[in-house]
Amino acid sequence: MCYPPAPESFSAVARNAISMALVIGTALLAGFSPHADPVHWLNALGLLLLFMVAISWVAVCLGLLARSAEGASGFTFAICSCRASAARSFPPRRCRPPSAPSPPTNRSRR
Repeated sequence: MCYPPAPESFSAVARNAISMALVIGTALLAGFSPHADPVHWLNALGLLLLFMVAISWVAVCLGLLARSAEGASGFTFAICSCRASAARSFPPRRCRPPSAPSPPTNRSRR
């Protein structure tokens, strides 16, 4: 049976929105005190929802490109591993601890 993948992406966004609400609620219960007004909170929540929609549609497109379930999980593994390695590869210099060695400034050419 062939049908459009929109219900799956909407259900994924709904599941992620529920988990986001649980995380924010837990943070508020744990003592997080927000310093933003409601307009800024609504803007942040709207951006997060748009990001969830975009990521779910990318996952739907990759699932349609894959020929099997194993191939679809391989696509998502490749995306997650590339994103994780890129995020750890370039830490800003100001974020490094003072004990971390800095890169050499003068390199001899051979």
